[in-house]
Amino acid sequence: MEPNSEPAPWEQRRPAQAPMPGRPMPQQQPPMQYAPGPQYGQPGQVYGHYAQPQRPKRRIGLIIGLVVGLPFLMMVGCVGLGLAMNAMADEKPASPGDMKYVLQAKEFAPYVENFTVTPGAGTATRIENIDDSWEISYEYEDDRLYLMSSFIHESNAEDAKYSYSGQQIGTSLGYAGGEVDIEEVERDDLFKWGDESKFYLLKIDGQPAGNRLVARKGGNVVYIIFSGVYFDDAEWVHELLDPYLARVGATK
Repeated sequence: MEPNSEPAPWEQRRPAQAPMPGRPMPQQQPPMQYAPGPQYGQPGQVYGHYAQPQRPKRRIGLIIGLVVGLPFLMMVGCVGLGLAMNAMADEKPASPGDMKYVLQAKEFAPYVENFTVTPGAGTATRIENIDDSWEISYEYEDDRLYLMSSFIHESNAEDAKYSYSGQQIGTSLGYAGGEVDIEEVERDDLFKWGDESKFYLLKIDGQPAGNRLVARKGGNVVYIIFSGVYFDDAEWVHELLDPYLARVGATK
């Protein structure tokens, strides 16, 4: 450890835990474990351990799902309206002030051994829509960590419910179109937040590889997915996510 550096979380003392009936006393090691880092091919190729899910274009995925079985003309009209709304959206680089709305790669430094943020490996955008809703999205990718974090602010809670459902549908479609087999294990016992939420442990080839959170509070939707490190202990999940959600939870 370098002089004056903070000890890694797993080197700090934690309160002792009593053994559960029928289970051995846990060893002195961090409850969080590390998955193999994502493996990458040449630029432009899909990397081996994690296929990025397709990011849903706001409510388009949900609109398409709702119109299945309706007359073809109505379906075309609904999809066309959604595409028109997206075409009129204003997308630009996120400002420094916008970055408080997303979970950033630097916040994983205490949990990924010898991790430093790679300059230029992250991008952030702000999208403003004609209905006064807006979205901040951040994506980071290097040979140690993949992270995508989005914060969607809708004009009302009903629209936020659609966005929440759309994020779920979009992720499923993204997995289906990927080149690796990704399994999600729902672990709401580890983390819950807001009016509705889902927290998952991601597995690739049967091995833990990352986590995903989608949550809604009022008119706001939070979406986070990462691989290269995973959390399967509630204490560590809260340690990572609680400070971030405290920043964005009161947004109106």
